[in-house]
Amino acid sequence: MLYFFGHLFDFFAYMVFRYRRKVVAANLLLAFPEKSAVERQQIARQFYRNLSQIIVEIIKFLTISETEMRKRVTIVNYELLLNRLRSGQSAIVMAGHVGNWEVTPLITQLYEGAYPLVPVYKTLSSPFFDRLMLAIRSRFGCRPITKEATLRQVVKMRRAGQVFCLGLVADQSPAAHEVDCWINFFDHPTPFYTGGDKLAKTTGLPVLYSSVRRIKKGHYELVYEELKSPPYTPDRPELIELFAAKLAQSIRDSPSDWLWSHKRWKHQPT
Repeated sequence: MLYFFGHLFDFFAYMVFRYRRKVVAANLLLAFPEKSAVERQQIARQFYRNLSQIIVEIIKFLTISETEMRKRVTIVNYELLLNRLRSGQSAIVMAGHVGNWEVTPLITQLYEGAYPLVPVYKTLSSPFFDRLMLAIRSRFGCRPITKEATLRQVVKMRRAGQVFCLGLVADQSPAAHEVDCWINFFDHPTPFYTGGDKLAKTTGLPVLYSSVRRIKKGHYELVYEELKSPPYTPDRPELIELFAAKLAQSIRDSPSDWLWSHKRWKHQPT
């Protein structure tokens, strides 16, 4: 039933309201100039179908059972994270808006509930939707924190001797006043948040990369990969460079699964 409403959302968003179709088309042209107009159009059309599925799946996450969640999501290379946590070492996981990004903290917390998953989120402008997303992201024992409270909470947990996994979805465009890092992303200078890089270097924690691959409707594969462990290079944002390269590869592997409606290249270096 939810997927039926998802199909309706897809139809109205794409055909009736033409939701951000110019943004999607411009982003795809920047990222894939080598593809034909027909190929980019096909990616755009599938993106809207995927987005509609993600929206109804996130709504379902409010009530989905542990059993059903385990049936629909598998984890690859989970030992990369789990071995660190079990040895008493906390970790940072960086991810992008690929596949259904809300899957990662929920399924990971289910597999190893002894260690808190702490996803960082940006407060939404709508109080209602902010409370709704907080309720969804808190399922199965996750402990979401706001972007503004991240450093304070990390310091508090480390002083208390807690072992935890901090999750950062780090591919959105910073506000103009927050831009302090430009990375070559799809052959274009692109601003990235640098919080993950700074936090890892401040705490000395290892960083992993996670990506969510769509297997079929409602079924995903979460893959963990090594990004980097200390020692880190202090004079350049190497973790953001590595993250951007991994993210670009994830997008190339499944182009329609990224959030193309986000105005990713709205800022340009002066």
